[in-house]
Amino acid sequence: MARHENLHQHTFYSQAQDADLADREVARRGRVTAKDIAEIQVGPDADYLLCGPAKFISAIISGLEDLGVPTDRIHFETFGPSVAHS
Repeated sequence: MARHENLHQHTFYSQAQDADLADREVARRGRVTAKDIAEIQVGPDADYLLCGPAKFISAIISGLEDLGVPTDRIHFETFGPSVAHS
């Protein structure tokens, strides 16, 4: 991050401990929302790369679309809990 001026870190903790929030410039309490992403102001040509559980991805996609982000700019990969095989 330090080597690239155009990179910025934004960390959200859904279950934050006080120590997690020590760096208040990059750490916030709560789950990330589409509104949080839009507030970063990445510009109209930005692509959005999302990864997470299906319910999370669905909520973020819906929120981004409601904010006017074109669907062809939203890319995602879902994942869920792993299942142990015996």
